[in-house]
Amino acid sequence: MAKKSDTTPGRGLDAGTCFFVSAVKNSSGEVSLTKIRDSFIDVPDEPFIKNTIKMSGAKMLEIGGNHYIIGDESVNFANLLKREARRPLKDGLISPEELAISGDILAAIIKSLLGEPVKPGEVVCYSIPADPVDNRGVNNIYHTKVLEKLVSSAGFRPVPVNEAMAIIYAECQDSNFTGLSLSFGGGMVNVCFSYMTMPILQFSIQGSGDQIDASVAKALSTTASRIQLIKEKGVDLMAEEFATKEEEAIAFYYQALIERSVSFVVKEMKNAKVELSDSIPIIIAGGTSLAGGFVDLFRKVFEKHQSSFPFDVKEIRHASDPLTAVARGLMVAAQLED
Repeated sequence: MAKKSDTTPGRGLDAGTCFFVSAVKNSSGEVSLTKIRDSFIDVPDEPFIKNTIKMSGAKMLEIGGNHYIIGDESVNFANLLKREARRPLKDGLISPEELAISGDILAAIIKSLLGEPVKPGEVVCYSIPADPVDNRGVNNIYHTKVLEKLVSSAGFRPVPVNEAMAIIYAECQDSNFTGLSLSFGGGMVNVCFSYMTMPILQFSIQGSGDQIDASVAKALSTTASRIQLIKEKGVDLMAEEFATKEEEAIAFYYQALIERSVSFVVKEMKNAKVELSDSIPIIIAGGTSLAGGFVDLFRKVFEKHQSSFPFDVKEIRHASDPLTAVARGLMVAAQLED
């Protein structure tokens, strides 16, 4: 996190299911990016264990007399203890299973990332998902308002921005902010079609990285935390042969996710009935897209549906930094707003 005196007003906060990422620009024009994994695990209330955790440098909170490890170390401890790390967000939204503790965990994460505002009422654009097209009974109202309250409590003026639209701000300057973006996060796939900064179509698809972890874990009788660690160490989705059955299963579920996502994108774009003569770029971002060969696999799947797609596609490419593209785009929006 950049020092308060060195930052310019207006910052971005990507509130992802797996990571929260903040972006702020300093007085020299350099962008400072900070991320923290938004997961936690409760630890026994024993002095020796608590002191050992503190000595390890892991972030630990005391809430209501209970102690919790947050951030990357929560996943490591969960794996060692053969338990699942807990999440304040699930499927892209505030987890209904963790309502008793999620507000305190998220408040600590947000405060840690944002620090103090440069000026009273400094704008923070924070990411929100679109409502899922595959589950019309779900909406983002509660999620949006909880994050608004937490960002406001940290001393900032909160402005919600669609997650996939933020990728357009970050990556589509050369096409006059026209393009189709897909953000493959931990909980959802967020999609936005923008024409010259106007979001024409926004929707999400439920199930993404976390669902891959859970599905593989169930298929192979292990934990999602273990599969997550294997996945994040690196899996090549285009490999001809896989070293382990875990990597093979991860690749199977990745392909299913991409095929499902492309099918929904083609269907919704056709239904939107928007006419456009120019070709458009497709930008892929999000932590789930970091798997080796992800964009190549996406291109391969998209080719099967290209004849049904209503526009010519100029290119399909990864964002310059897939994990921070949303935060960077949110910062752009915040500085314009501020």
